[in-house]
Amino acid sequence: MKTHLSVRLLPLIPGASFAALILLATTASTQTGTQALSVVNRINSAYRSFRSYYDVSKITKIAGKKETTATLTLAMQKPNRYLLELKGESLNTSILSNGDTLIALRPDRKAYTKTKAPQQVIGSDMIGNVDIPSPGAKLISLFLAANGREGELGKMLQNAKVTGPQAFGSK
Repeated sequence: MKTHLSVRLLPLIPGASFAALILLATTASTQTGTQALSVVNRINSAYRSFRSYYDVSKITKIAGKKETTATLTLAMQKPNRYLLELKGESLNTSILSNGDTLIALRPDRKAYTKTKAPQQVIGSDMIGNVDIPSPGAKLISLFLAANGREGELGKMLQNAKVTGPQAFGSK
């Protein structure tokens, strides 16, 4: 019995938490056991083919009774231009590659790093060890760099259980 796998990428909002990342994988047969690696490879391939990417989203963080909102801008243009900008109350972070220089700025922590930019987005890690309060932005950045199978996050994705389709709210 031949299995056909189609992966539909929902709009991956960078501000979405890792737990809220939704991948819908459906098969044309009744076979089960679709491997997460197959899904990760297809997503990795789709994002790798992008020449540019741009998304602005709103993040709401709730800690106890305090609600904090921020705006996240994530943009990339090949070969090596990248922008991650998070603006909000005590969440300010900027990572920028203009092609020559890679800068990471955390004004709330008085942290600033400047280094030579990677020659290309593919295969690079633009975020590095900068603390980003948006796992979704980190995940999309990994896919844009075709590193969706790398690191701790990539290993978690590959070991995930693939199920589908399932209801999400009224959808």
